[in-house]
Amino acid sequence: MTDPAGAAPRPSVMPVFMGAPWAPRFGGPGSELQLQEWVSQTKYLAGLQGLSDQQQVQFVLGSLEGEAKREVLATPEASRNTVGKIFELLKELYGDRTSVAALRAQFFNCKQGPKQPLRSFSLQVRELFNRLKRREDSGLPADDDKLLRDQFILGLRDGQLKQTLKLQLRGNATLKFEDIQKEALALEMDQVEPDAHATDCFAASATPRDSTPMADWKKELREEIMKDVKEQMSHLSKTLLDELRGPPSRGLQPPRERSYSDGSWRGRQSAPRPPNSRFQWDEQGQPICSRCGKAGHMSRNCPSRRASQEGF
Repeated sequence: MTDPAGAAPRPSVMPVFMGAPWAPRFGGPGSELQLQEWVSQTKYLAGLQGLSDQQQVQFVLGSLEGEAKREVLATPEASRNTVGKIFELLKELYGDRTSVAALRAQFFNCKQGPKQPLRSFSLQVRELFNRLKRREDSGLPADDDKLLRDQFILGLRDGQLKQTLKLQLRGNATLKFEDIQKEALALEMDQVEPDAHATDCFAASATPRDSTPMADWKKELREEIMKDVKEQMSHLSKTLLDELRGPPSRGLQPPRERSYSDGSWRGRQSAPRPPNSRFQWDEQGQPICSRCGKAGHMSRNCPSRRASQEGF
């Protein structure tokens, strides 16, 4: 539109707000800031400058970029003429769509990992809690700090730290999450420092302690015991092998002569009688007569037996 004097129309200029260049920007998926964080910071910056409702709308639109800005501008103006409508539109497009039940399960099942540092676990619990708290139908109690405190203690690894915090909470039920967190971090430092100091002391005194006479005596005693154990094991192994091999084979041992009391016969020593056997055998495998004691025949074929039968 031109004025009556025929001057050129004045171009519309985007209002410049104090702090706008430093305002966080949100462009949809892949943005550095999550939607909820961007909303909180944008509200704070817009409120600091005392802007009117229309100026706040312009400020929010100026803080958008990329896909998010295109989505808002493509919406009918009646659905984006206030800051609240813009935020609701963005929440529908890019908000957290995880169900409240899933968020509650994630928070109440949060446990400290076997090697997870305490500070990392504390941050994880708070993030899950704030994510659940932002939902209108979260169902959190009025005293939500107590819930966060209790869940932090329950999620800790089992150990001395967890037991100590439970005892402190039992003695003072008014402790807040911040108090419990500070106490937990302090206790963790107290548990780590003495162990490191003890390790340093041990490393510094290891060489002198190993060179004491007591250490030499222990070393000699250990070597002597190991030597005795080896000898016993060797003897036991030999005995076991002999038992597994059984009695020696016939004819391997040199024969030994044996004299009877009457001196009538000097023969070879008979082999031991096998179990449950009434016959004896000599080293050459010949039967020994149980009547005359000579080798080479059985008692039923003994010459002395035939002589007695014939009357000699």
